[in-house]
Amino acid sequence: MRERPLARLALVPALLLPLLLPVVSGCDDKAATKPPADAAPPANLVEIQDPAKFPKAVYQPQPQTPNIVTNSGTQGDVVVRIVVGENGKVHDAKMVKSNPMFDGSVLFAVKSWKFEPLVVNGKAAAWATNLEMHFGDEGMEFGPGKDKDKD
Repeated sequence: MRERPLARLALVPALLLPLLLPVVSGCDDKAATKPPADAAPPANLVEIQDPAKFPKAVYQPQPQTPNIVTNSGTQGDVVVRIVVGENGKVHDAKMVKSNPMFDGSVLFAVKSWKFEPLVVNGKAAAWATNLEMHFGDEGMEFGPGKDKDKD
């Protein structure tokens, strides 16, 4: 009987799947995460610290908490830096504070986000921010974990 290697993926925990996707798809991991050569980082980035001042989100699916994490009650925080181009699409996303349990789903989600363009002095402008995300009992929430609010 001929063995099917992809059938074995059903046995791989969801946690490891983001690490294996480049291998299964046959693409180079570095090539998959690098922006195209003609996609230079936007010049004159506007840094936005307050999420209330972000342009309106047009498309913003939430990162999915992996089932293995949900079932175990694991909690964690991540910080992701996003750079949004003049067209409102996320140009780049990188983990600033990493948690291997959540990094894959966070990067997958935020790279698909779209916002209304930020307008500065009558022109569309690129912007960037660091987003804090907490994964806990209620799923994903923006901001640090509840335990950080206590003194």
